[in-house]
Amino acid sequence: MFQVVQSSKMLSNGAVKSLSESERVELGLSLIRKLDRPDDSELRILICTATYFVLDGVTLTIRRLESHLRSHGVTVKILSTVPDNIDPELAKDVIVVPGIKIPFAHAGEYAFGVGLDENTIREMEAYNPNCVHFTVPDFVALDGIRWCQRNNIAYIGTWHSNYIEYLKYYFIEWILGPAFHRYLKGFFEQIPTVYVPTSYMLRKMREEWGYGSATELKEWGRGVDMNMFSPDRRSAQFRASKGFTDQDVVVLWVSRLVPEKRPDIWMQCVKRLQEEGLPVKALVVGNGTFEKYLSKLKYVSCCGWLSGNALGEAYASSDILLFPSDVETFGNVTLEALSSGCPKNFLNVSSSSKFKDA
Repeated sequence: MFQVVQSSKMLSNGAVKSLSESERVELGLSLIRKLDRPDDSELRILICTATYFVLDGVTLTIRRLESHLRSHGVTVKILSTVPDNIDPELAKDVIVVPGIKIPFAHAGEYAFGVGLDENTIREMEAYNPNCVHFTVPDFVALDGIRWCQRNNIAYIGTWHSNYIEYLKYYFIEWILGPAFHRYLKGFFEQIPTVYVPTSYMLRKMREEWGYGSATELKEWGRGVDMNMFSPDRRSAQFRASKGFTDQDVVVLWVSRLVPEKRPDIWMQCVKRLQEEGLPVKALVVGNGTFEKYLSKLKYVSCCGWLSGNALGEAYASSDILLFPSDVETFGNVTLEALSSGCPKNFLNVSSSSKFKDA
């Protein structure tokens, strides 16, 4: 087989195509073709996540990936916990897994799976995926890895959240931190290839946390739709609807409004700028438990959740993005703001700092 592979590498693509069938057989190229990946139409991908129906940066990334795969003729199903009141039509391509809601006031609708039960396994076997993508290191994914290993099914993983750093905002880091770190490392080191969003996170995982002894770490970048997020979407009408004049400096924040995103820092910055007499007003896009506090601040307009062109309009109609979160693995909002012509400012403590001089 080594000689076969070496022979094929010595030929250009054009030379390979010009070979007769007997020459391809002699070189072993027909065998190599059989070992190649299936065609797109033959792929059956199962994406395992915890809360597919809770919209956040991770879910949006997964949905973009799902949409891209489907556009190439790939069959995709999602394995996830599902809210009780979900429309069955929205869950037609979802394999439902039992879950438990996270028991913290700021966790909202987030849940984690407790493992694969018999019904879930039957549905997975009926679907018969040829690749499984794990996005969350919960017990469902742990069972899923073992299922893939038993059934000789290819699987990969993606790293989306700085899980350890979240714990300090819920006052349980001192209890769960060391054990949770060991669990995470044991989980991801079982996966042949784990994709991370930035070179910053890749270095952090290798050099600070010791990942990569068994798994291969690769960078999987991000991008945005530059038609949706464009300076051309700046709207005087939008600004006026929020009470902003042309002279006002509009400070934008796009985020889940929860402790780990540092609403305390954001509120302090806005208050201080206003106290110094600057013509600062603020726009907040997102949902969360801190919305009720933010909405009480002077000259702060809360829009709730926005997406698509409405979100692009909010970016382009603002003057600066203030993004204080220190738990980001990437922070898609930084790219969206840059693409929209909205300058940004953020703490130099997360992977978003990769863009501080952009």
